[in-house]
Amino acid sequence: MQMSPFESPVVQKTLAIALILFCLGGVVSARQDLALFELGRPHKGQHLYYLPPAKTLRRLSLGFTTTAADLIWIRALLYVGSHFNKERGDIAWVGKYAQTITTLDPKFKYAYRWGAALLLYNRHKTNRTHTKKSIAILKKGYKHFPESFEFARALGMSYLFEIKLLPRTGPELLQDHQEFCKQPAPKGLKRIELIKKIKRCLRKIAANYIMEAAAKKDAPNHLAILAARIMRKEGSKQSAICDHLLDVLWKAPNKKMRQHIRSRLNMYCGRKELGGFICEEKQFHTRWYRSFPYLTPSLYTLIDIPQSSTKKTPFTLETYLKNSQSPCRK
Repeated sequence: MQMSPFESPVVQKTLAIALILFCLGGVVSARQDLALFELGRPHKGQHLYYLPPAKTLRRLSLGFTTTAADLIWIRALLYVGSHFNKERGDIAWVGKYAQTITTLDPKFKYAYRWGAALLLYNRHKTNRTHTKKSIAILKKGYKHFPESFEFARALGMSYLFEIKLLPRTGPELLQDHQEFCKQPAPKGLKRIELIKKIKRCLRKIAANYIMEAAAKKDAPNHLAILAARIMRKEGSKQSAICDHLLDVLWKAPNKKMRQHIRSRLNMYCGRKELGGFICEEKQFHTRWYRSFPYLTPSLYTLIDIPQSSTKKTPFTLETYLKNSQSPCRK
Protein backbone atom coordinates (compact mmCIF):
# COMPACT_ATOMS: atom_id res chain seq x y z
CA MET A 1 0.00 0.00 0.00
CA GLN A 2 1.42 3.35 -1.04
CA MET A 3 2.21 5.74 1.81
CA SER A 4 0.45 9.10 1.80
CA PRO A 5 2.78 12.08 1.29
CA PHE A 6 1.60 13.48 4.63
CA GLU A 7 2.83 10.35 6.42
CA SER A 8 6.43 11.02 5.41
CA PRO A 9 8.59 12.10 8.41
CA VAL A 10 10.23 14.82 6.31
CA VAL A 11 6.88 16.27 5.27
CA GLN A 12 5.56 16.10 8.82
CA LYS A 13 8.63 17.90 10.16
CA THR A 14 8.36 20.57 7.46
CA LEU A 15 4.69 21.14 8.25
CA ALA A 16 5.46 21.35 11.96
CA ILE A 17 8.12 23.99 11.37
CA ALA A 18 5.76 25.93 9.11
CA LEU A 19 3.11 25.80 11.83
CA ILE A 20 5.62 27.07 14.36
CA LEU A 21 6.51 29.99 12.11
CA PHE A 22 2.85 30.81 11.59
CA CYS A 23 2.04 30.65 15.31
CA LEU A 24 5.08 32.65 16.37
CA GLY A 25 4.42 35.27 13.74
CA GLY A 26 0.78 35.55 14.74
CA VAL A 27 1.48 35.84 18.45
CA VAL A 28 4.28 38.37 18.03
CA SER A 29 2.21 40.45 15.60
CA ALA A 30 -0.82 40.43 17.90
CA ARG A 31 1.22 41.38 20.95
CA GLN A 32 2.99 44.08 18.94
CA ASP A 33 -0.32 45.61 17.81
CA LEU A 34 -1.59 45.52 21.39
CA ALA A 35 1.52 47.23 22.71
CA LEU A 36 1.32 49.92 20.03
CA PHE A 37 -2.33 50.51 20.85
CA GLU A 38 -1.56 50.82 24.57
CA LEU A 39 1.26 53.27 23.81
CA GLY A 40 -1.05 55.33 21.64
CA ARG A 41 1.27 55.12 18.62
CA PRO A 42 0.11 54.68 15.03
CA HIS A 43 1.05 51.35 13.49
CA LYS A 44 2.31 52.83 10.21
CA GLY A 45 6.05 53.41 10.21
CA GLN A 46 6.48 51.86 13.64
CA HIS A 47 8.37 48.66 14.32
CA LEU A 48 8.15 47.28 17.84
CA TYR A 49 10.38 44.27 18.45
CA TYR A 50 8.23 42.75 21.15
CA LEU A 51 8.84 39.23 22.46
CA PRO A 52 6.23 37.06 24.17
CA PRO A 53 7.34 35.29 27.36
CA ALA A 54 9.75 32.39 26.86
CA LYS A 55 7.21 29.99 28.37
CA THR A 56 4.67 30.96 25.71
CA LEU A 57 7.21 30.50 22.93
CA ARG A 58 8.23 27.13 24.35
CA ARG A 59 4.63 25.89 24.19
CA LEU A 60 4.14 27.24 20.68
CA SER A 61 7.34 25.58 19.45
CA LEU A 62 5.72 22.13 19.79
CA GLY A 63 9.02 20.68 20.99
CA PHE A 64 11.17 22.39 18.34
CA THR A 65 12.69 24.78 20.87
CA THR A 66 16.07 25.05 19.13
CA THR A 67 14.30 26.01 15.89
CA ALA A 68 12.35 28.67 17.76
CA ALA A 69 15.61 29.93 19.30
CA ASP A 70 17.14 30.23 15.83
CA LEU A 71 14.16 32.25 14.62
CA ILE A 72 14.37 34.60 17.60
CA TRP A 73 18.12 34.87 16.99
CA ILE A 74 17.50 36.07 13.42
CA ARG A 75 14.95 38.58 14.69
CA ALA A 76 17.44 39.79 17.32
CA LEU A 77 20.12 40.39 14.70
CA LEU A 78 17.64 42.39 12.60
CA TYR A 79 16.69 44.40 15.68
CA VAL A 80 20.30 45.26 16.54
CA GLY A 81 21.15 46.00 12.92
CA SER A 82 18.34 48.52 12.60
CA HIS A 83 19.03 50.25 15.92
CA PHE A 84 22.74 50.04 16.70
CA ASN A 85 24.00 52.82 14.39
CA LYS A 86 21.12 55.23 14.89
CA GLU A 87 21.87 58.42 16.80
CA ARG A 88 19.08 57.71 19.25
CA GLY A 89 18.83 54.03 18.61
CA ASP A 90 17.90 51.95 21.62
CA ILE A 91 19.09 48.38 22.07
CA ALA A 92 17.55 47.89 25.50
CA TRP A 93 15.78 44.77 24.23
CA VAL A 94 19.07 42.93 23.69
CA GLY A 95 18.94 41.46 27.19
CA LYS A 96 15.40 40.21 26.64
CA TYR A 97 16.36 38.61 23.33
CA ALA A 98 19.44 36.93 24.80
CA GLN A 99 17.50 35.57 27.79
CA THR A 100 14.70 34.25 25.56
CA ILE A 101 17.07 32.61 23.08
CA THR A 102 19.11 30.91 25.79
CA THR A 103 15.99 29.77 27.63
CA LEU A 104 14.73 28.05 24.48
CA ASP A 105 18.20 26.69 23.65
CA PRO A 106 20.50 26.66 26.73
CA LYS A 107 23.40 25.32 24.62
CA PHE A 108 23.41 28.32 22.27
CA LYS A 109 26.80 29.44 23.58
CA TYR A 110 27.37 32.42 21.33
CA ALA A 111 24.02 34.01 22.28
CA TYR A 112 25.19 34.42 25.89
CA ARG A 113 28.37 36.22 24.89
CA TRP A 114 26.58 38.27 22.22
CA GLY A 115 23.94 39.57 24.62
CA ALA A 116 26.35 40.27 27.49
CA ALA A 117 28.79 42.14 25.26
CA LEU A 118 26.18 44.27 23.48
CA LEU A 119 24.62 45.38 26.75
CA LEU A 120 27.97 46.80 27.86
CA TYR A 121 29.71 47.87 24.67
CA ASN A 122 27.55 49.95 22.36
CA ARG A 123 27.21 53.53 21.18
CA HIS A 124 25.08 54.52 24.13
CA LYS A 125 25.94 55.18 27.75
CA THR A 126 25.47 52.06 29.84
CA ASN A 127 24.11 52.10 33.37
CA ARG A 128 23.95 49.73 36.31
CA THR A 129 20.84 48.05 34.91
CA HIS A 130 22.69 47.12 31.72
CA THR A 131 25.65 45.85 33.74
CA LYS A 132 23.48 43.68 35.99
CA LYS A 133 21.66 42.22 32.98
CA SER A 134 24.99 41.48 31.31
CA ILE A 135 26.36 39.72 34.41
CA ALA A 136 23.12 37.75 34.78
CA ILE A 137 23.46 36.48 31.20
CA LEU A 138 27.12 35.52 31.79
CA LYS A 139 26.23 33.65 34.99
CA LYS A 140 23.50 31.80 33.14
CA GLY A 141 26.01 30.84 30.45
CA TYR A 142 28.59 29.77 33.04
CA LYS A 143 25.98 27.52 34.63
CA HIS A 144 25.42 25.70 31.33
CA PHE A 145 29.11 25.74 30.30
CA PRO A 146 31.05 25.26 33.56
CA GLU A 147 34.05 23.86 31.69
CA SER A 148 34.50 27.03 29.61
CA PHE A 149 37.06 29.55 30.82
CA GLU A 150 35.44 32.28 28.70
CA PHE A 151 32.45 32.85 30.99
CA ALA A 152 34.53 32.81 34.18
CA ARG A 153 36.99 35.26 32.65
CA ALA A 154 34.21 37.54 31.37
CA LEU A 155 32.55 37.56 34.80
CA GLY A 156 35.86 38.43 36.45
CA MET A 157 36.46 41.29 34.04
CA SER A 158 32.91 42.56 34.47
CA TYR A 159 33.27 42.76 38.25
CA LEU A 160 36.73 44.28 37.89
CA PHE A 161 36.01 47.01 35.34
CA GLU A 162 32.32 47.38 34.47
CA ILE A 163 30.59 48.07 37.78
CA LYS A 164 30.83 51.82 38.25
CA LEU A 165 30.44 53.35 41.69
CA LEU A 166 30.34 56.97 40.55
CA PRO A 167 27.99 58.70 40.54
CA ARG A 168 26.09 56.69 43.16
CA THR A 169 24.05 58.12 46.02
CA GLY A 170 24.67 57.20 49.65
CA PRO A 171 21.75 54.73 49.88
CA GLU A 172 22.80 53.13 46.59
CA LEU A 173 26.35 52.63 47.87
CA LEU A 174 24.98 50.98 51.01
CA GLN A 175 23.01 48.59 48.78
CA ASP A 176 26.18 47.92 46.76
CA HIS A 177 28.08 47.07 49.93
CA GLN A 178 25.37 44.65 51.00
CA GLU A 179 25.30 43.03 47.55
CA PHE A 180 29.03 42.69 46.88
CA CYS A 181 30.46 42.40 50.40
CA LYS A 182 27.59 40.23 51.70
CA GLN A 183 27.24 42.27 54.88
CA PRO A 184 25.90 45.67 55.97
CA ALA A 185 28.31 48.57 55.75
CA PRO A 186 29.85 49.76 59.04
CA LYS A 187 28.16 52.85 60.38
CA GLY A 188 29.91 56.19 60.21
CA LEU A 189 31.96 55.45 57.09
CA LYS A 190 32.72 58.39 54.85
CA ARG A 191 31.68 58.16 51.22
CA ILE A 192 35.23 57.70 49.93
CA GLU A 193 35.94 54.95 52.49
CA LEU A 194 32.72 53.16 51.58
CA ILE A 195 33.63 53.24 47.89
CA LYS A 196 37.09 51.81 48.65
CA LYS A 197 35.57 48.94 50.63
CA ILE A 198 33.15 48.11 47.82
CA LYS A 199 35.99 48.19 45.27
CA ARG A 200 37.97 45.74 47.39
CA CYS A 201 34.98 43.39 47.50
CA LEU A 202 34.55 43.68 43.73
CA ARG A 203 38.23 42.87 43.16
CA LYS A 204 37.99 39.80 45.39
CA ILE A 205 34.97 38.55 43.43
CA ALA A 206 36.84 39.22 40.19
CA ALA A 207 39.96 37.38 41.43
CA ASN A 208 37.90 34.31 42.34
CA TYR A 209 36.33 34.14 38.89
CA ILE A 210 39.68 34.66 37.15
CA MET A 211 41.25 31.95 39.32
CA GLU A 212 38.47 29.60 38.22
CA ALA A 213 39.09 30.59 34.61
CA ALA A 214 42.83 29.96 34.94
CA ALA A 215 42.17 26.39 36.10
CA LYS A 216 40.07 25.55 33.03
CA LYS A 217 41.34 23.59 30.08
CA ASP A 218 42.67 25.77 27.23
CA ALA A 219 42.71 28.88 29.45
CA PRO A 220 45.21 31.57 28.39
CA ASN A 221 48.46 31.50 30.34
CA HIS A 222 48.20 35.06 31.62
CA LEU A 223 45.06 34.46 33.70
CA ALA A 224 46.94 32.79 36.56
CA ILE A 225 49.29 35.76 36.88
CA LEU A 226 46.40 38.24 36.62
CA ALA A 227 44.55 36.52 39.47
CA ALA A 228 47.70 36.57 41.62
CA ARG A 229 48.20 40.28 40.94
CA ILE A 230 44.66 41.10 42.01
CA MET A 231 45.01 38.98 45.15
CA ARG A 232 48.35 40.62 45.91
CA LYS A 233 46.84 44.09 45.54
CA GLU A 234 44.06 43.18 47.93
CA GLY A 235 46.47 41.87 50.54
CA SER A 236 45.27 38.29 50.30
CA LYS A 237 47.10 35.75 52.41
CA GLN A 238 50.47 34.73 51.05
CA SER A 239 49.56 31.06 51.37
CA ALA A 240 46.51 31.52 49.11
CA ILE A 241 48.61 33.19 46.42
CA CYS A 242 51.34 30.56 46.68
CA ASP A 243 48.92 27.65 46.55
CA HIS A 244 47.22 29.12 43.51
CA LEU A 245 50.49 29.67 41.63
CA LEU A 246 51.85 26.26 42.59
CA ASP A 247 48.70 24.58 41.35
CA VAL A 248 48.88 26.41 38.03
CA LEU A 249 52.62 25.71 37.71
CA TRP A 250 51.97 22.02 37.15
CA LYS A 251 49.48 22.75 34.36
CA ALA A 252 51.53 25.38 32.51
CA PRO A 253 52.02 24.05 28.96
CA ASN A 254 55.16 25.98 27.96
CA LYS A 255 58.56 26.84 29.38
CA LYS A 256 58.16 30.61 29.21
CA MET A 257 54.98 30.52 31.25
CA ARG A 258 56.57 28.28 33.89
CA GLN A 259 59.53 30.63 34.20
CA HIS A 260 57.15 33.55 34.74
CA ILE A 261 55.25 31.66 37.44
CA ARG A 262 58.48 30.63 39.19
CA SER A 263 59.60 34.26 39.33
CA ARG A 264 56.27 35.18 40.92
CA LEU A 265 56.62 32.33 43.40
CA ASN A 266 60.05 33.61 44.42
CA MET A 267 58.54 37.06 44.87
CA TYR A 268 55.45 36.06 46.87
CA CYS A 269 56.45 32.90 48.72
CA GLY A 270 59.19 32.82 51.33
CA ARG A 271 59.03 29.14 52.28
CA LYS A 272 62.31 27.28 52.62
CA GLU A 273 60.88 24.21 50.95
CA LEU A 274 59.89 26.14 47.84
CA GLY A 275 63.20 25.47 46.12
CA GLY A 276 62.74 21.73 46.49
CA PHE A 277 59.18 21.93 45.23
CA ILE A 278 60.25 23.78 42.08
CA CYS A 279 62.95 21.13 41.61
CA GLU A 280 60.23 18.46 41.65
CA GLU A 281 58.15 20.46 39.20
CA LYS A 282 61.08 20.80 36.79
CA GLN A 283 61.71 17.05 36.95
CA PHE A 284 58.03 16.40 36.23
CA HIS A 285 57.99 18.61 33.14
CA THR A 286 61.25 17.05 31.93
CA ARG A 287 59.67 13.59 32.14
CA TRP A 288 56.55 14.88 30.41
CA TYR A 289 58.50 16.47 27.53
CA ARG A 290 60.66 13.38 27.00
CA SER A 291 57.84 10.85 27.26
CA PHE A 292 54.50 12.27 26.07
CA PRO A 293 54.92 15.89 24.88
CA TYR A 294 51.74 15.59 22.79
CA LEU A 295 49.66 15.22 25.98
CA THR A 296 48.72 18.16 28.15
CA PRO A 297 50.60 18.31 31.48
CA SER A 298 47.31 17.74 33.33
CA LEU A 299 46.63 14.56 31.35
CA TYR A 300 50.21 13.34 31.76
CA THR A 301 49.77 13.39 35.55
CA LEU A 302 47.43 10.41 35.19
CA ILE A 303 50.21 8.17 33.87
CA ASP A 304 53.30 9.71 35.45
CA ILE A 305 54.85 8.04 38.52
CA PRO A 306 57.54 10.29 40.02
CA GLN A 307 60.54 8.46 41.45
CA SER A 308 59.97 9.93 44.87
CA SER A 309 56.26 9.12 45.01
CA THR A 310 54.08 6.02 44.66
CA LYS A 311 51.03 8.04 43.57
CA LYS A 312 50.08 8.58 39.95
CA THR A 313 49.81 12.31 40.43
CA PRO A 314 52.42 15.06 40.71
CA PHE A 315 53.23 16.57 44.06
CA THR A 316 51.19 19.26 45.64
CA LEU A 317 52.96 21.46 48.14
CA GLU A 318 51.23 19.67 51.02
CA THR A 319 52.22 16.17 49.91
CA TYR A 320 55.71 17.31 49.03
CA LEU A 321 56.35 18.71 52.50
CA LYS A 322 55.35 15.33 53.95
CA ASN A 323 57.67 13.43 51.61
CA SER A 324 61.11 13.12 53.20
CA GLN A 325 62.43 10.83 50.42
CA SER A 326 62.31 13.43 47.67
CA PRO A 327 65.64 13.54 45.79
CA CYS A 328 65.22 17.29 45.37
CA ARG A 329 65.51 17.76 49.13
CA LYS A 330 68.92 16.18 49.45
